[in-house]
Amino acid sequence: MVVRHSVSAKRINNFMNLDEVDETLDFVPEQTLLKDIAFTMNYIIGVRMPPAGGGLYEPLVLGPAVLESFEQPSADFTSVGAKIKSTLREHGQNGKDATIERVFATATTVAYQLSDNTVLFGGAFQNQERSYVAPPKLAEGEYFVELTTGIHHYTGLTNLGNVYAFGENLLDQCDTPKNLSKAAHVFACGFQTYTTDENNQLLQKWGHKGYLFGTDKNGADIFQRIVNGSKMTMTIGGVAVLISTFIGIIVGCVAGYFGGKVDIALMRVTEVFAAIPFLPFAMILSSIMSHMPWSENAKIFLLMCILGVLSWTGLARLVRGQVLVARENEYVTAAKAMGVTDVFDFHKADFSPLVDFDRFDKAVAVTQVQHAACVKVDEKGCEAAAFTAVRADAQSAAPEDLPVVEMNLNRPFAFMITGVDGLPLFLGTVNTLK
Repeated sequence: MVVRHSVSAKRINNFMNLDEVDETLDFVPEQTLLKDIAFTMNYIIGVRMPPAGGGLYEPLVLGPAVLESFEQPSADFTSVGAKIKSTLREHGQNGKDATIERVFATATTVAYQLSDNTVLFGGAFQNQERSYVAPPKLAEGEYFVELTTGIHHYTGLTNLGNVYAFGENLLDQCDTPKNLSKAAHVFACGFQTYTTDENNQLLQKWGHKGYLFGTDKNGADIFQRIVNGSKMTMTIGGVAVLISTFIGIIVGCVAGYFGGKVDIALMRVTEVFAAIPFLPFAMILSSIMSHMPWSENAKIFLLMCILGVLSWTGLARLVRGQVLVARENEYVTAAKAMGVTDVFDFHKADFSPLVDFDRFDKAVAVTQVQHAACVKVDEKGCEAAAFTAVRADAQSAAPEDLPVVEMNLNRPFAFMITGVDGLPLFLGTVNTLK
């Protein structure tokens, strides 16, 4: 067998012809050619022709393959068998050891077909715990006449016409249809499986249905790369927005609430941060981070914090403006015109008699006292304030059992007296107390 590959001629010569003594073998080999060979994206594995002088032999692997797992094949991918030498002796017949007739390989596993038609497997699939279809248990007298491989699965056709697909099944490449037509040949590639008739006409296919956005020049799924990249992008953007929102609201509220020198100082700090050019700063940051001996997660966390610290200035100005507008609203102006200039706490207020019966022809009974809160906003800042609304009903005579309502108030307040029909009889304010 003559095999041409992109590796150097010297390595191919050493791989194809065993010209030197291999101390790991129990015989001195003659010039040995390969009996079969399998290629993957990661490695090449070949089976030597039995040497003329007799003796046992092992597969040759060229590339970053896990040779130890390949040297101990078993009936499935979940266990480790004996060494190949012992395995060949065990499967021998008529006093002769069995031989490896064919070799098949996926990205991380290998299959050997022995001279007694037994198929043994070595290695393990990367996602074996997530989605895995075990090799079938063939009936007595049944064996594989064709075996082909994809990147992570095997497809075989037996002498009884049965088709089996097994291995990693993340993309349904091992879900053999139940109404499968009798096939003459099987083929596998990537993540798909095909069956054909005697004339090589396609009968059925299953497995991966294709790529939504296609693939790049290396065969990678563009849609999956976008989704995985978007996860990190959204995480960085979301955390940065949370940081900037927190800083912006705090700075804006404090600046608008206190005003004066506090407002001036905070706005000057805001302008300094807003003046930092983002693009040059990002380029410098990228260069610095590339030389940091930090983990990727630490670098990403630092990036989120920096983005949040640099993007809060616009929100701070907006919040400050809204707080300043609230200070000049009509209800604030009205409260100031009524004389509300201080904090009112009705739990601590001292009430005195509000109704003077000597000044009215009819008795006036106080039926409701309400307290409402408002806000005082002026050039000094913003503080809580309140007023008291008093409702009194005019009566022809005060009931004998009417309790005496005494109200002493040591803060300015507004009051209202209404009649039985709900219409106001009197509105007033008290700005000074004696």
